Order: sequence, then C-alpha cells, then structure tokens
Amino acid sequence: MSGSASWLLVDIGNSQIKWLQVHGSEVGTWGSQKSCARSGDALMASLTSAGVLPQELVISSVADEDFNAKLAATFSTRGWPMPQFAASQSQQFGLTNSYSDPTRMGVDRWLAMLAAWCKTHNALIVVDAGTAVTIDVVGVNGMHMGGYILPGVGLMEAALTRDTQRVRFSDSAERSLLPGQSTAQCVTSGVWLAAHSAVQAVLSRYPDYPVFITGGDGWALMQMDIVAQWCPHLVLEGLFIHTQSHLKG
Repeated sequence: MSGSASWLLVDIGNSQIKWLQVHGSEVGTWGSQKSCARSGDALMASLTSAGVLPQELVISSVADEDFNAKLAATFSTRGWPMPQFAASQSQQFGLTNSYSDPTRMGVDRWLAMLAAWCKTHNALIVVDAGTAVTIDVVGVNGMHMGGYILPGVGLMEAALTRDTQRVRFSDSAERSLLPGQSTAQCVTSGVWLAAHSAVQAVLSRYPDYPVFITGGDGWALMQMDIVAQWCPHLVLEGLFIHTQSHLKG
C-alpha cells in the first residue's frame, strides 16, 4: 500500500461482513455486521455510521457476481471509490494453489491460508467453521495439499428440520458432544459431533501441523478440545497481505 492513503478492506462472508480500516501500512479500526440480507445499503449505512471514508476499497466476497456488481454500483453512486475485488491466486509469497483453475477456489479460503502461511512459512491446517466448514492443508513447501468442504452446524440443523417429517422441536439445547435426551439435544449434539469429528479426523492425519481456526463456530469447536490458534479475522488478515502485494507503490 502506498503512502498514507486510507484503505478499506471488506470481507463479505455468507453470514457476516467484516471490515478493516488501514491508513498507509497502519492497521486501524475493525468492524462487522450480519450479512444475511446481503444488503449493500445496510453495509453503507454501517460504514458511514462508523465514520469510514476511504480513498481505496478492496473486497473479498463469497457472494455471486450479480451481488458484487450491485454492491460496486452502490458504492459508486454514493461517491465512494470503485471497489477492487480480490481473487484467489496461483501463487503468493510462496503459497501455491492446488486448483488447476485457481480462481475457482473460494477467495476466503485462499486468503485465510495466505494469512496463516505468512505467520509460519511452514506446514499448517486452516479450519474455517462458518456457514460451511472448510479444512485446508498446506505442506511444508507451501503447496496446498487439498481440502474439505462440509455443511456447518447451522446448515446441518436446518437440513434436518426442513427435510425430515419427524425431527421437530421448539426448545433450544446447549452445545454438547454427549448423547441427547430430547430431540433438540439429539440434533444439537449430532451436528456438533459431525463437525467436531470431521475436523479431528483431518487433524489426526497431520498431528505435527499447527492449526489455525476462524469462523463463527470456530471458538465453540476449540472449547470442544480442538487444539488450534484462534484467528477471528484470518480472512481480513489475508486480504491485507494480498492488497499490500498487489497495490504497493
């Protein structure tokens, strides 16, 4: 990033939008809002109320191209800079993408790996426990060895209540890996056991790899004996690194 320009970095996920203000190379204010409605106007309102007015704007988005185009138009009509959208790369800072078409990899996965790789420059695993749970493995040479994508706990629970006739409940249940004694507890325990077991199965294959975990359900998984480093802003950290490398000077 050049000079003392003011930058806004935005991470648009499936259920949350996060942003980071950067002044030159200095990290400033963090912020977030729910993104369920995927509303450009709502995002603009949140940024305006936070006093954000950047000279440059870079976005990491998992939304579709139609939403991204409408969001860019919203920023432009409000007098903001035209956003630049980050994309997964074939290689950055020694991290190598395993996809034959790197742009097909979700940019959030790539940026999370990039941030973790730049912390260690060694073998690692990144777990992003959000709407979906993604698990990515990076080798000691920086090569992405592959990954896994599975439904997050919220999606699994929604599928059970939507697509089955007799799994119905109105009460809530505490997170647990123990057998349940009510429908609500059985479902809650089941979906958390599935997510926890998937993550543990991958970690057990690479016992010496440090683990970085992010996403809305990441902290809860760590409370269930997933040994990892908690990095709630890992995607934004990767977007910061990505932006520095592409827009320096």
